[in-house]
Amino acid sequence: MLNVRVMLPYLLARRTDERAPHIRWLYQFAVGQGYRLPPGEQQRLRSAIEERCGRGAAPIELLRLATDDPVAQRMLRDAEDEEARSGTTT
Repeated sequence: MLNVRVMLPYLLARRTDERAPHIRWLYQFAVGQGYRLPPGEQQRLRSAIEERCGRGAAPIELLRLATDDPVAQRMLRDAEDEEARSGTTT
């Protein structure tokens, strides 16, 4: 309930805030908690990511947008390094 009533609404409301790490937080929430949401809320989350990153975008695309967030950029590099080692693509 905390995710549905507090976290998700907060992150969705702040998803365009470029001055703070909200884009990274939205990514972390999508990857770490998104699967726990009820189907309707999962769709809201997917729609928010697509609105920000384009149709069919994976959550990692949020990190690519967070160019002013050094933590997000480190997370993106780590994910890309892991992808290169495993031979998969995001």
